[in-house]
Amino acid sequence: MDHRPGRSQPFPPLSAQEGYRSILAVPMLSREALIGGILVWRKQPQPFDKDVVELLCTLADQSVAAIENARLYQEAHRRLEEVSLIQAVALAGAADLPFDDIVADATLRLSRLWDSRPLGFLFPDEIGMLQLHPSYLGASEARRNTPFRPGEGIAGWALETGKPVVVPDVRQDPRYSQDSPVTRSEMAAPLLVGDHVIGVLNVESARLNAFSADDVRLLTALAGQLAIILDNAQAHRGLADRARQLQDAYGELTEAERLKDEMVRNVAHELRMPLTFVKSYVELMQNESFGQLPAPLREPLTIVSQKTDTVVSLVERIVNMQAVQPQTLTLEPLTLTELLVDATNRWRPRAARLGLKVESDLPDRVPQVAGDRQMLTEALDNLLNNAVKFNSRGGQVKVRLGAEPEFVHIEIADTGVGIPPDKLPRVFERFYQVDGTTRRPFGGAGVGLALVRRIVEAHGGRVWAESAGPGQGSTFHIALPTVTAT
Repeated sequence: MDHRPGRSQPFPPLSAQEGYRSILAVPMLSREALIGGILVWRKQPQPFDKDVVELLCTLADQSVAAIENARLYQEAHRRLEEVSLIQAVALAGAADLPFDDIVADATLRLSRLWDSRPLGFLFPDEIGMLQLHPSYLGASEARRNTPFRPGEGIAGWALETGKPVVVPDVRQDPRYSQDSPVTRSEMAAPLLVGDHVIGVLNVESARLNAFSADDVRLLTALAGQLAIILDNAQAHRGLADRARQLQDAYGELTEAERLKDEMVRNVAHELRMPLTFVKSYVELMQNESFGQLPAPLREPLTIVSQKTDTVVSLVERIVNMQAVQPQTLTLEPLTLTELLVDATNRWRPRAARLGLKVESDLPDRVPQVAGDRQMLTEALDNLLNNAVKFNSRGGQVKVRLGAEPEFVHIEIADTGVGIPPDKLPRVFERFYQVDGTTRRPFGGAGVGLALVRRIVEAHGGRVWAESAGPGQGSTFHIALPTVTAT
């Protein structure tokens, strides 16, 4: 038997082969480790020629190199599969693919790294129970329908502790749950994002001691990288679900708003006709068209006529509010000084009767705006009406007009009851009353300011209110874009 010079390890003793008298044994060593050998027997009891020995030694060296190259190729191919897996999952996450599709694709790619079953991902549900993902490979139907508690089974232990685990023989490990009769070894790694476990990656095998320390390290590394990608995908899924819920809610609100608008239009339309008849008959009675009117009825009919006018005005404002849209406006170049002078002149007599003073600061030259004269007049009248109505005897209404870059600014201020700061954001809502009780001292249906906002916004402008609080008065602002002179 021949041992090559310079080799630190002799080839292991060989049993005698019947009928053979000479043996040549050449070890195959890789980094001083025995990985195989070449044996040659012959029946003649004589030494092997030196040329034969050298030939076999050369063959052994070449075989070792070939085996090492094959092993390196396998390792390189495996690393390529690992990188390809991470890259594929990362690209799927970046492409906003559905979370379940990303998990299913990752499971199939992992099955190429470990030719083992069962294999796949488990995720905790809403109550913390560990559920197999639908893409889990090799699981029975009963197992798919049976969730794990944290700490139950190897995967449950990984979920509860946040640590990877490898079990060479599941029959000898008390943590194992008898899920699969063919499973003999298992390894699991938690999907960790910071200190939070979002799931478990689990691999099982029908062979004892099927997984090496390298397999565990690889599984842990993959789980760490996959966790971040899957967590992002899961978060995106949550955002997408939330976006769908918000979209559905918005659709419901839009439909409710449409139905409310339709109802308001219908009610206003139905009120118009009977109000017209009531007003007409009251006027005929006041004019004594049906005969002489008894004196005791004159004052009550006057009150009925006034209240009828109030209701007719309210109905008209509701109709106008529903109808005002940018496309319904009749626009023309307007100078707001002219409109404000007309408006203040209309309201001064009524204000004087209530002991109020109306002052104005209206410059002669301000840029023009593109406006609908009738609609803007309606908006100004509503603001002046509020400034007078919510004021007190001896109070004041101040109207100002100024030009600022790209828009004209109107202010209508009063010294009246004021508005609580927390109510300011809502005063322009339809039918909203700062004091919504039945005992409120001021009338109204909460339509005027809503109509003002609808008119101003239809003109591309902005309206807002300011007040220091109850008893401190209020200031209403309108900003309308100017038109460039041609």
